[in-house]
Amino acid sequence: MQVNQVYISRNLFFYILFGEDISALSYIAWEREIDDLVHSFHIRQSKYYILTLCISSFVGHAREWWEYRQSKVERGRKSLIQNWSELRACMRRTFIPPSFDLDHEIEKKKIEITRRKEEKLTILLREIRELEEKERIRIQRREQNEREKFEQELREEEE
Repeated sequence: MQVNQVYISRNLFFYILFGEDISALSYIAWEREIDDLVHSFHIRQSKYYILTLCISSFVGHAREWWEYRQSKVERGRKSLIQNWSELRACMRRTFIPPSFDLDHEIEKKKIEITRRKEEKLTILLREIRELEEKERIRIQRREQNEREKFEQELREEEE
């Protein structure tokens, strides 16, 4: 049972990547995903194993940052990170600026998402109106054709 939990967690873990977008909001979202994953691990999982999984999720800029930091560790200029808590603290110092206001950033993101949704809705409404107009014209033509056909039949009957 424990092996399956680790296997499932490991498979899920690789979908939680960080590094292509290194904005503070992206980092916070990644950190929360990792926290959830770390808390779901069985208590017997080693801290090193969890740390290795976290590091393996780095891509792009985060991978470059990690490799640069590790080169400093090897030269004795930085201390070795030994667990997720230490990694999280180090990454917060790196990827979240001191002036970062989470509530303000979330509000800005909500406004941006709302604006995009409104733009999509406007496009959809325009397309719906165009379809309605085409359908109205099609119905008018059909009615006109039926009317003309009916009038033609009446004329033929009168003759």
